[in-house]
Amino acid sequence: KEVADGLAPQMYIESDHPIFKETVDRVSDGQLRFVPPYLAAKDLVRYCLREVRINGDGTDRGRMGILHGMELDGALATAKNGMGTPHDLVCVCVAMLRAAGIPARPVIGIEKPVRGRKTFVTWAEFFLPDAGWIPFDPVDMRGRLGSLHDVRQPWKGFGTLDDLNRRMPLSYHFMPPRAVEAPQAPAVWGWDPRPGEAPAAEQRITFSITSRGAGVPDPE
Repeated sequence: KEVADGLAPQMYIESDHPIFKETVDRVSDGQLRFVPPYLAAKDLVRYCLREVRINGDGTDRGRMGILHGMELDGALATAKNGMGTPHDLVCVCVAMLRAAGIPARPVIGIEKPVRGRKTFVTWAEFFLPDAGWIPFDPVDMRGRLGSLHDVRQPWKGFGTLDDLNRRMPLSYHFMPPRAVEAPQAPAVWGWDPRPGEAPAAEQRITFSITSRGAGVPDPE
């Protein structure tokens, strides 16, 4: 019950479209139910990394250079076009896992910049009973496609993320509830008022990530 939302379609993750179920059946050769979910998830994510090309950084900063939100077309449009932003790649991976019956969700947040300006960062998680939500970063993994051969071997960026202590998760949905108007660029902090209401004032919100040290290393 607690992970049912991770199987349902949502805006930008149209996992109920036949294209995803058909692709899952083709990639798994109809043997999905005979493969452990962890290994099946690896195989499906690797397929997405191979098929989707990244275009841009997925950030909408507007004319004044202020972070407005994210640029994305969603899983369905990206699957059809074979190209999208980093956020779109996450959407496709989540849609594929959901179509395979594996609960999955996007994680939208910000990352403490090493240099330069803050920006949105997205990664994904899928659920395994008795293990919980397993993180993976499709954008980071895409740069190491050549090493992702054996699904039974550890993959960097799949299951453990070295920089999670530099990231602040904000939302599991790209859009606010349906009762409000969507912003021009998807963002996790606000929305435009409905047409006919008072004009919106510009909102600026600052997020800060305070370092508390490296902490205790994850067990090997």
